[in-house]
Amino acid sequence: MEPPALEDALLDVAERAGVEVRREPFDPGVFRDANKRGGLCWLRGTAVVLLDQGLNTVERVAVLAEALAGLELDGLWMQPAVRERIELAARKRGRPRRRHLRRVV
Repeated sequence: MEPPALEDALLDVAERAGVEVRREPFDPGVFRDANKRGGLCWLRGTAVVLLDQGLNTVERVAVLAEALAGLELDGLWMQPAVRERIELAARKRGRPRRRHLRRVV
């Protein structure tokens, strides 16, 4: 699957899982890790993925897949290529404990 289509599919999964995705300009001096370009956070109990608006498509796919890999998405249908990309991200991060979402559509 080409990166633009994969990005669209990951955004669809995030939306159906109730995860808000935001693109924001990042100040490089804010993070200790200069390579950090986004990720999953929780705001008032809601899952939010923040993406640096300066990322290209391939980088956005990587951040989205890694963020979604930290969530329990087993009950959510997605295309096999999308699930494989999320699973690849999960293997890279060593499969930490997955957090359950309040609702999965």
